[in-house]
Order: sequence, then structure tokens, then C-alpha cells
Amino acid sequence: MKRLIHIALLLAAALSLTARADNSSTLRRGALQPSTDVTITSPRPAAPQQPLMTDSIAIFLPDSLSFKNFDKTASSSQESFFITNGTPWHLSRVVLGIRYLRADTDETLHERTATIDIDIPAGATRQAVIKSFDRQHSYYYYRSQQPRKAATAFKVVFKVLRYDIIAQ
Repeated sequence: MKRLIHIALLLAAALSLTARADNSSTLRRGALQPSTDVTITSPRPAAPQQPLMTDSIAIFLPDSLSFKNFDKTASSSQESFFITNGTPWHLSRVVLGIRYLRADTDETLHERTATIDIDIPAGATRQAVIKSFDRQHSYYYYRSQQPRKAATAFKVVFKVLRYDIIAQ
């Protein structure tokens, strides 16, 4: 569909160049001369997963970021995980919606938004460390080391809300 729009715009431009075939003047003095240095080609098909770029505004691809190896022990005041940038752009910031669920019942424990200033080139993976939601040290990630003291295991769900692209 996007390719058809581009082709239609190119055809409209070509028709407007040839519309004044009678060589009458518009705002210039003298007769119009047909241009011989204009080449109109159809746009090259985009590479797979390559979003359409229009006027420096990129299409948002939230599923192109992936998250791995989340870790938070009961005694830790920080959470860490790896972010892989599957977009074709260099990212400078990621804004995530994070939902914490009980590991046994999937009941929501907490939800928050985290803004992470992180430099991730296209195709690269970087570790992110953020302050934990658990200020009382009573929760641990269900795949992390189980604590000796009583604590509740939780799972985490990420939702990419926004990312910032470094203009090059």
C-alpha cells in the first residue's frame, strides 16, 4: 500500500511536468522548455523489517526490543536485565511500563513506568540497572537465588512505551 502511494506521487509529479505541453508561459518570460535531465524511477523496495521513514519521524517498533536475564534478589535494592535493540536505529533512552506479578497466582503486585537512559546501537545488547520497586526487601525474582528469609517470588512483564533515537 505504501509503495502504491509512492508510485502515485511519482506519477503525479511526472504528469505535472508534462501537463503544459503547449509551451505557454506561466510566471516566466518566454515559452517553457521540456526538461531532459529529470529521471523518474520507482522507489526501491524496503529491506525486511525496515520501517518507512517520513520527514525524520520513524515508525515505532516496540516488539523490536527484547529483554533477558532479569535479576533481583530479596536483599537487593536494584533490578538488572539486558535489553537487545532489534531496531535499525541507535537508541539513547527507553521508557518501559513494568508490571510485577506474584509468581504463584499472577496477581499484580505493582506497576510502574521506568525511564532508562541507555546507549544501545542497532543490533546490540546492553545491561540496564534500575532502582527496585521493593523498598522493604520482601520480594525476589522467581528465577533469582531464593533467600533464606521469608520472601515472595514475583514475575515481571515489560511493555515498551517509548524509545529515543539518536539522529545521525
